[in-house]
Amino acid sequence: MYKSFTFFYINNVDVITMKTHHLIIVFITIFVWIFSLPIVVIMSVLFCPVILPSAAVSFLLSIYVINLEPCTHSFLRDFITGFQLFNWFPSNTIQLKQQRVVSVHPHGLLSCGALAGVHFVKGSETIFCVAPILYFVPLLGHSLNLLGCIPATRKSMEGVLSDGYSLIVVSGGVPELVLSETNDDTEFYPRFGFLKLAKKFKVPVLSIFVNGETNLYNVIQLPCLRNRVKLSWFFNIPFMFPLISGFYGTWIPKRSRLILRKCLHMQNTTRLEYTKQLMILQNKKVPDTE
Repeated sequence: MYKSFTFFYINNVDVITMKTHHLIIVFITIFVWIFSLPIVVIMSVLFCPVILPSAAVSFLLSIYVINLEPCTHSFLRDFITGFQLFNWFPSNTIQLKQQRVVSVHPHGLLSCGALAGVHFVKGSETIFCVAPILYFVPLLGHSLNLLGCIPATRKSMEGVLSDGYSLIVVSGGVPELVLSETNDDTEFYPRFGFLKLAKKFKVPVLSIFVNGETNLYNVIQLPCLRNRVKLSWFFNIPFMFPLISGFYGTWIPKRSRLILRKCLHMQNTTRLEYTKQLMILQNKKVPDTE
C-alpha cells in the first residue's frame, strides 16, 4: 500500500513539474514577444528612411538571384570546401561518382551532415535544395547560387536533373526541422516527391541517414509539437522557439561526431520500400507487412 501510494505520488509530481515547465516556456515566449514589439516599432520609425530603400533593393536582388543557375564551382564554394568542415565534428564523407538523387535524414537545424559530409567535399558537384524563403535573407540569400544551391521547387529540381547533376534533398523539410526539438535522429517526416523526380529522370536514389545530427544544437522544446509540425508543413515556416545554442552557446554547431550511413535505391523504388530501408539505416525494427 505504501509503495503504491509512493509510486502514485511520484508520477503526479512528475506530471505537475512537466506542466509547470511548459507553462514557464509559454510565459517566457509571450514575454519576449510582447517586450520586443515596442522596440521593433521604435526602430522601424527611426530607421525607416534607410530600411525601406535597402529592403526594396534586397528584395529585387533576391528575385534576380533565385532565377540564376547554381554554381557547381565558385570562389565562395571552393573557399568553404577548403575548410574541410567534416573535420570539425568529425564526420565521414560520401563522394558521388555518378548522378544521384540524394535524400538526407534527419533535417536537424542546419543539415550539417549533408553540407559537411556530402556537399562541401572536395570534388563535389552536387546541387543542394533549400527553402525558397532563404533567398530573401539579406547577404545569405544573395550568395546561395554561388554555394551550389537552388530553391526547392519542381522547376528548379527538374532543371538540375536534366543537366546531369546530382541533387541533394533534405526531404523532411521544415516539418522535420521542427521535429529536431526532440533530439531524436529517427524522427522522420514522410515526404516523397523526390521519388517521382528520380523515376521521371531515371536516376537512382541514395538515402543518407546522419546519426548525431540533432545533437549539434540545444533547442527549447515547446508544447503541442505535432500541431506545430502540421502548421510548419502548411506555411513552410518553422513554428519553434528561435533561441538555440551550439558550441559554447553560439550558432556554431557542437563538436559532436556524425556518422553518415547510406543505401542505394533504384529509380522506381516505392514509398514503402524506401521507408523500410531508411528504418534499417536508423537501426529500427522494420514492421512486418503482407
